Amino acid sequence: VTPPEATTTTTPPPCQPPVVSASNTNTVGINMTGTNIQDAPGVLGGRFSQQSGTNSLMQTMSVNLVRPKDDINNDCYPDFVVGAPGYDGNKGLVEIRDGFKVITSQSTSTIAKIFGINQGDKFGSTAAIISDLDKDGGPEIMIGAPGAKNTAGAKVGKVYIYNKASIDNASTGQTEQNAWKILEGSADGDNF
Repeated sequence: VTPPEATTTTTPPPCQPPVVSASNTNTVGINMTGTNIQDAPGVLGGRFSQQSGTNSLMQTMSVNLVRPKDDINNDCYPDFVVGAPGYDGNKGLVEIRDGFKVITSQSTSTIAKIFGINQGDKFGSTAAIISDLDKDGGPEIMIGAPGAKNTAGAKVGKVYIYNKASIDNASTGQTEQNAWKILEGSADGDNF
């Protein structure tokens, strides 16, 4: 059995199940069609069927690909967020990075940037991709800004949650105000 050759590409393969087939009169060889099975993240479950004839063997395997829970741009590869709370006078910044472009060493891996707007907010002190809270099919991003103030001017700290729609808009230069949900601490100095 000869394994398939690895391929280098600048775009990720589509989220399609790989098809594995083999046929030969005396030996079994494997030919890959579709996604390279070694590059298929999130493989879960599957089905296997076998047909045999006089001197041949035909095998087909199909699998279901499950989108990783931290896939922001829907390319079937995990993505990640990077916070820079000291950016621009401690206003802060969070970048959403394309995981596929990072692992393939492409120079441009930023999907979107979300900017803090107030000096001292430290927006991006914490940043994480979280489960799909609003059930829109995409993960959410949660970003902490422990220095953020409430409307009364108390330094309570805030947590911003971005859903798929607000993340999609982030590519046009979003700010912390464009969050889907905003949670805040209750007292001055909470650093929520």
